[in-house]
Amino acid sequence: MTHNPEPAQPPIVIVHDEGADLLNLARAERSLSGEPPVTVDELRRLIAEMRARAAHFGSRPETGR
Repeated sequence: MTHNPEPAQPPIVIVHDEGADLLNLARAERSLSGEPPVTVDELRRLIAEMRARAAHFGSRPETGR
């Protein structure tokens, strides 16, 4: 009898959508400091920074395993 194990599945990574958190944080900081509201361009910049951090995180080799 031949045993055929199921193919290995890659690990599932759950990523929290930080966009809403960043926008809410930026709005709160702005309202406390009296600065004008967050612009769409600023939000796009924050999201680009978040994506760059996520890409950098994904490109790091795992250590200690």
